[in-house]
Amino acid sequence: MADTSVPATETRQRLYSIIRKEIPFDKKAREVLEVGAEYLGLEYGYITRIDSEMGDWVVAITTDTEEFPVGLRCPLQNTHCRETITTETHYALYDAPSLGRADDPKPQARKQGTYLGIPLISNESLYGTVCFAAEEPRSDPFSDVETWFAEHLAGLLERELVRDHVEAKLTNQTNLATVLNRVLRHNLRNDISVIRGYTELLNEQVENVSTIQTILDHIDDLIEMSQKARELQRTVTAGSERRQAELGEFIQRIVHDIEQDYPEASISVEHDEKLHVDVLQNFDRAVEELVKNAVKHSGDTPTVTVAIDGAPNAAEIRIDDDGPGLPENEGQVLTTGERTPLAHGSGLGISLARWIVTSHDGSLTAEVTEGGTTITITIPRQSGLGIQQQLTELSRSRDKYKSAFDEAVDAMVIADDDGRYIKVNDSATDLFGVPEGKLLGRTIADFIPEGVGFEEEWQQFRTADEQQGTVRIMRPDGSERIVEYAAKSNIVPGEHLSVLRDVTEREERKQELTALKQRYKTLLEAAPDPVFIADIETGEIINANAAAETTLDRSRQEIVGHHQSDLHPSDKSELYHELFQEHVQSEGMRRYLPDGAPIYMITGDGEQVQVEISVGRVSLPDGPVAFGIFRELTSRIDYTSETVQQLTTE
Repeated sequence: MADTSVPATETRQRLYSIIRKEIPFDKKAREVLEVGAEYLGLEYGYITRIDSEMGDWVVAITTDTEEFPVGLRCPLQNTHCRETITTETHYALYDAPSLGRADDPKPQARKQGTYLGIPLISNESLYGTVCFAAEEPRSDPFSDVETWFAEHLAGLLERELVRDHVEAKLTNQTNLATVLNRVLRHNLRNDISVIRGYTELLNEQVENVSTIQTILDHIDDLIEMSQKARELQRTVTAGSERRQAELGEFIQRIVHDIEQDYPEASISVEHDEKLHVDVLQNFDRAVEELVKNAVKHSGDTPTVTVAIDGAPNAAEIRIDDDGPGLPENEGQVLTTGERTPLAHGSGLGISLARWIVTSHDGSLTAEVTEGGTTITITIPRQSGLGIQQQLTELSRSRDKYKSAFDEAVDAMVIADDDGRYIKVNDSATDLFGVPEGKLLGRTIADFIPEGVGFEEEWQQFRTADEQQGTVRIMRPDGSERIVEYAAKSNIVPGEHLSVLRDVTEREERKQELTALKQRYKTLLEAAPDPVFIADIETGEIINANAAAETTLDRSRQEIVGHHQSDLHPSDKSELYHELFQEHVQSEGMRRYLPDGAPIYMITGDGEQVQVEISVGRVSLPDGPVAFGIFRELTSRIDYTSETVQQLTTE
């Protein structure tokens, strides 16, 4: 049986806490196996790697590294796992010797009197098994809860295994791309530099200088392209730290540097107001590249204007030139980011600018007219989340939602438009008393008494947006639970969330308290002797019966609100205060004050009557109270203590 000293809720929380850790898969899996073995009350857990075609079985991860180590290998046919991989759920042996399997599997280092195994699937293919075992057999078979727990644990490991494989593949591809990029850029730059050197030597030996100059120009273009490719890589991998800049001064500095390189160009900056924006460290590179591009494509004496304007929550930078227009291939790169095969060697500067602008959550547009080209940069004035940051935040939000859903103490279910459950958490399976696999696809109608109009209620809920209420469900084992629910339709289109809380014990307790209160009222009115109900903390009277009204010759309204000591002679008020506090704590019957004097009550006509007081505590729906019965010693009726005992024990 499962180790009942480890609560299921605590175990789930431990599992999810381990799954969320940023640690290697083998370490994470080992910790999960330790939790599983502890919950199931077995000695150890392990994960195997199985090649069913070759009939090979090997331990991949284990909690018992000494007697059942990683790398332990034997033929699959000699292991319990050969049966496990033929199932879709689990294979369990609680008493292997009684089944004639005490020595099976033979080659393993330890005999297994108890075994529970689940197939481990990765990318829709058999990876191996998740197993828990012990040398000694169990006295009882595994329960449904235990086998479901083991299957759920294996499912968590399957998802982590797939994620580990994907991350490893992405890391390898990234590393390979980085190495290839670095090697190709380095070799390209070095080889082109050598070619350029030899070409310059040829320039002195040939007559057609223009041909050599054409070659040199192309070589310089390749060198520049290599440099831009390097800058493009840096841009893509750049950090997200921003700085605030005033666009007028910012662009004026960029233009000033460009004018030094292109003295024949006329470049002006126009702006009417100061605009401050949050920009990444590489934003100046985007503006520089686009202004240079305008200069290069606008003839021998280009005229370029950079205009800065404000827009709602954004800033616009328009770059106008008087050239023949942006080349078609560069226009495609600018607007879509795509490159045609015939133009793969051009437009890297445009790609660089586009990467930078889009990383600001901005946009680039181009308009070509007879008078030239206008490129417009639009970026938010204040920093928002870049695309990658948005994905990161979405991922975090998803993980938080998943964690909140999976670990919620309350049952949570998501249903489709037909009301059928498509996702449930562990608390829901506990509430309905069925494992996840048997709960999915069902509706609440499967668990409520016949005659309740589910279809009508469901359609009303879908149109009402939100709904709250209480419903009584019947579980497969025949037990009934009272469930309080709150539901929200279309949390996403076509999916509807319900949060359910088991309030059975609360409702039963409420009914018990209601019944007790009714009994208390009946006994209070039926008692022939004065009965007073007082606040335990203050001693203030909060109720009295008819006999008390008759004896004191005062109405209940006149009695309620006074301290209990007001019922007694005033010359010993402090002693009566002490008696009340002592009496409430110890309960029982009292005839004398703390100083040994008899207890007296003052009647309506001022007469002092010796009494004995029986006091007890009664737990009512509004809280505990002191219940006191005053009996005159001159008329001895021995029902009082039994009445108090009955009231305080029910």
